[in-house]
Amino acid sequence: MHGADERRHARPIPAFDPLTWKAARQLLCRAVLRPFEGYGVVSINLLRELEARGVEISTLPEGNQPTPQTESLHRPVPGMDRLAFYYDYRNRPGELGCERVVFYTMWESSDVPEHLVATANSCALVLVPCAQNAEAFLAAGVDVPIGVLHHGVDPSSFPLLERQARTTFTFGTFGHLSKRKGTDVLLRAFVDEFTHEDDVRLVLKSSQDADAYRVDDPRVHVVSSRLSRVDLLDLLASFDALVLPSRGEGFGLAGLEGMATGLPMIATAWGSRRVPRSRRLPAA
Repeated sequence: MHGADERRHARPIPAFDPLTWKAARQLLCRAVLRPFEGYGVVSINLLRELEARGVEISTLPEGNQPTPQTESLHRPVPGMDRLAFYYDYRNRPGELGCERVVFYTMWESSDVPEHLVATANSCALVLVPCAQNAEAFLAAGVDVPIGVLHHGVDPSSFPLLERQARTTFTFGTFGHLSKRKGTDVLLRAFVDEFTHEDDVRLVLKSSQDADAYRVDDPRVHVVSSRLSRVDLLDLLASFDALVLPSRGEGFGLAGLEGMATGLPMIATAWGSRRVPRSRRLPAA
């Protein structure tokens, strides 16, 4: 079920009480909180910053909770008549059972599916991470208010790194490697462009299994295990250029993280625009 159908079959929804936000600023939340993936990183940083600004957040029970970074948010739920925030790739904000839901979402192409449009229109406000997404949602028929809330990078987690001089030039990429991420394009371009006489290598770091991208070439290295923050920074310090030839992104957080460490980036010239083209898309 999606959107209006999801609401129709849900339990009765209590009317929103404005005083729960104007006076106490209480926010109910359901979000991915796993710190080893993009959604989780964004959620944890965003919720901790809201809490620091005086918002009293209660995270609704979820299988991926709690995490050490968000223990303070696991307080008893005071009631369902609060403002709610939903950020989960399952795109089911109606399951919160709140009258007013802020739905933070994205889509990786310009063709937003009908079920996501219906879900967005069942919410009070839709937030997306870039102007391209906002324009695509509007064109697809989303008629509730839309705002652009950009992702960001914590400079303490991705500081500027000093890279030692070396003879071998290393191209690297990281994330959940897949066809959508253009990993096949990157491999083909690397093999076609460079010979074994060129002093270069390619490192493919995936957050999940990436055996499909292992090739019989000593210059190509695949890392498919989860790394600690320190180990990930060590890996990025070994790169000389970051390459992200994605076929579609809602934002492209990995590119921002890599550039924060001082890496030049080669990426697909599409999507993730920061500046809205339309006055109908206010920055959130």
